[in-house]
This record gives sequence, C-alpha cells and structure tokens, in this order.
Amino acid sequence: MKKLLTLISALILVFLPVVSGCAVSADSGNPLSRKSIEAQSNIFTGYGVDDDLIEACRYVYNSEMFREKYGGDFEITNVVGSEGEIGAEPDISHCYLEIGKDLWCVDLSKEFSGKWEVTGCNKCENEEEKHGNNNVSAAE
Repeated sequence: MKKLLTLISALILVFLPVVSGCAVSADSGNPLSRKSIEAQSNIFTGYGVDDDLIEACRYVYNSEMFREKYGGDFEITNVVGSEGEIGAEPDISHCYLEIGKDLWCVDLSKEFSGKWEVTGCNKCENEEEKHGNNNVSAAE
C-alpha cells in the first residue's frame, strides 16, 4: 500500500504542471525558440510521452556541432513532423526539425519510467534520406 501511495504521489507531481494549465509564452512567438525551450525545461520535463520534441530541441540547442555549424544564437525555425513507436519497450521517436533551410532528424528513445534520450542525429539531404539511418552518434 505504501508503494502504491508513493507511486500515485510521484505521478501527481509529474502531471501537475500539465493539468494546471501552465502555458509558456515566448517573446519571439516561436514555441521552438531557445527561450521557449528553456522555459519549458524543468525537473519533470523529458519523462512524458510528448516530451520528445522538447528533448530534441534541447539537444540541438546545447550541441557543440550545431553551434559550430549555425553560430551560437541560431533558432529552430520549424518542426516538420515526428514519428515513432510509443508503447513499445523502449519508446522510440524521430523528430524532424528545420534550422534555416536544413532539415535534421533527431532520434530518441525512452524506457518505461525513464527520460527521453537522444540516440542519434542526421541531416536529411533529400526526402528519400529522411527515413534513412545515416545517424551521427549522439555521444556528445
């Protein structure tokens, strides 16, 4: 009974920001801006089924590879889409992000009670390559 109560308490803490209607507004109007992603990041972010996009954006903004390629103040301009397999063990997601005219695929996975982790990242050179497996190691 004590374990069940602890589990319920933990779930309430995880989902409290979601059900309380907390909204993040960005001065730039871009929900994917660096400022918006930082504002959405808290100790509970990354564990939810829909947090894959936030983790993908956080990875891109904190990556030395992206800073070298686009400069220190680049912004993600668009989310082209995402796909994945939720409910499998582990959950898998592929988030497609635009930076300028470049399209990037960020691959993530998540264990049942774990946090989304980036497993790879690749630049899509053309539409056929969008679903390819030309990943760059995420070990940064």
